[in-house]
Amino acid sequence: MAKPATYSKRSRWLHWLTVPLLAMSFLSGFFEEGLTPLRAHILVGMTIVSFMVIRLVTPKPDPPAMSPGRRSLFVWNHRAIYLIVILLGMSGVATVVGNGLLPALQGDVPLPESIPHAPHQFLAFALIAMILAHLGGVFSYQLREGDVLSRMLGRKPRDAASNADGDEG
Repeated sequence: MAKPATYSKRSRWLHWLTVPLLAMSFLSGFFEEGLTPLRAHILVGMTIVSFMVIRLVTPKPDPPAMSPGRRSLFVWNHRAIYLIVILLGMSGVATVVGNGLLPALQGDVPLPESIPHAPHQFLAFALIAMILAHLGGVFSYQLREGDVLSRMLGRKPRDAASNADGDEG
């Protein structure tokens, strides 16, 4: 059975809901201090990881026609994003548990002045780098090779008619 040309409605919703959640997570993680932003950061992070796990088990269309090198970058960028998000969730749990923050999150004791979180922060920067690479790839492909954005917008690609029979030439 042939795979669809676009992502499923569920994948598209999860993708576009994840975008503002990532922004909220980065902002609350890098710029906010205190119990309420930390709680929000944890809740948003758990939601993002949940969305990514659902997306991992949701069937995806084949990548659009592209050179083998570009296809490899496409595949590895997506794998890296999924892996880093899951590792971020795990390192977030490790940060909370390892620093004894559960009582503080419950409001029983004040938050410590400083919370060591270097691995979590490193992964956040790695995710930002992968997202920027993803965006660069999407816009480069969109401008030079074809209508790839339509796949995540739920529209049939503009150039799909010329490739309807699977011919790339």
